[in-house]
Amino acid sequence: MKQENPPTSFTFKDIPKRKRIALVLITLGVVMVGSFLGQSFFGLLLGFSSPFWYLWFLLGFVLTLILHEFLHGVGFWHYTGQAKFGCRLKTPLGPVLYATSQGRYIKRINYQIITLLPQLLTIVFILMMFLPMNDNTRFILLLLGLTNLAGGCADIYGVYLLGKYPRQTLFLDTVDGYRVVGSLVKS
Repeated sequence: MKQENPPTSFTFKDIPKRKRIALVLITLGVVMVGSFLGQSFFGLLLGFSSPFWYLWFLLGFVLTLILHEFLHGVGFWHYTGQAKFGCRLKTPLGPVLYATSQGRYIKRINYQIITLLPQLLTIVFILMMFLPMNDNTRFILLLLGLTNLAGGCADIYGVYLLGKYPRQTLFLDTVDGYRVVGSLVKS
């Protein structure tokens, strides 16, 4: 069986179309199912029908997006000494926030850590659910954790792709993905 060489760059557009569609559908599915459950079943049981709880969820969603990118930025700053944040309004997924460290070389393992850092939020949300609180707040934390996990599907797929490169590979981060630039080992 012939082993394929990994690509020399990666962006969302490089993901095969069927996998892009799957990532988008998984993200939308988790958010829609969670919202449906929150609105119908749990909403009726827990009194979630109040607009107050929807506003808390919306605020939590926006803060989760910001924290997600902030954690990427913390990783970039830690490993490269630089982090840049921004927002792109026109992408295949609609508006997106991003963190990057353009022009800085990053080792593969460090880039994988940077990519997975935001999943700490998912863990924190789930752990917070065990604290004493009302059921509405607990449910909002569950939805935010699921939303962060679903939104991180592309990150998790990116870590998988990065794992196909040799350990010594260096990368340049771009706003859209990454570019392979070389290796720490001389040939």
